Amino acid sequence: MFVLAVFYALLAPWPDACIAAWVLGMLVDLASANGRIGLFAFGYGATALLILQVREVLFPEHWLSHALLTLVGGLLLQVAIATYRSLADTAPAGSIWGYALLTCLYTVVPWAPLFHGVLSRLWRVTGLRHMPTRRRSVST
Repeated sequence: MFVLAVFYALLAPWPDACIAAWVLGMLVDLASANGRIGLFAFGYGATALLILQVREVLFPEHWLSHALLTLVGGLLLQVAIATYRSLADTAPAGSIWGYALLTCLYTVVPWAPLFHGVLSRLWRVTGLRHMPTRRRSVST
């Protein structure tokens, strides 16, 4: 779900990107069994807001931008969630941080480029504008 939230944050207009990320985070909250509603919804929405701030300096249609923002945003999200859980549950912090890092790497390495490729070809289904293609200069 996080990869899809990053995809929408890269390509959707301002209010739609944050709303889509928040809804995806709420779906993750409802599917989890920890009983805390809103933790992932807030995290996904905040990450989408941060991505909206930096997407002007990146190439949003490139898969590497998608993978980099998924890694950075995922690490920020996992650090925030791990900090909350270590304060609320008194769980050992070492196991939470290792889990957060492995979760981010598993999300980025195989799935971000794959989902970016699939979603960029299904732009009509996602409701986003058509992703621009590279223009090649024609010499005459």
